Amino acid sequence: MEWYAYLAYFAAGALLANGVPHFVNGISGKRFQSPFAWPPGVGESPPLVNVLWGSANFAGGFAL
Repeated sequence: MEWYAYLAYFAAGALLANGVPHFVNGISGKRFQSPFAWPPGVGESPPLVNVLWGSANFAGGFAL
């Protein structure tokens, strides 16, 4: 198998693993940090943003 396949598998695993806490906290109605939080790195995003961000991570992971 080529080296880039291993890189794609690693990136897919990272995206899928990152999507779980965002999606679970979002559907639970809890606020959680995301890249869109304000102030960056400190604030928490609303549940809808976390559901969308978790879903985007799942989609990217499955696409890879």
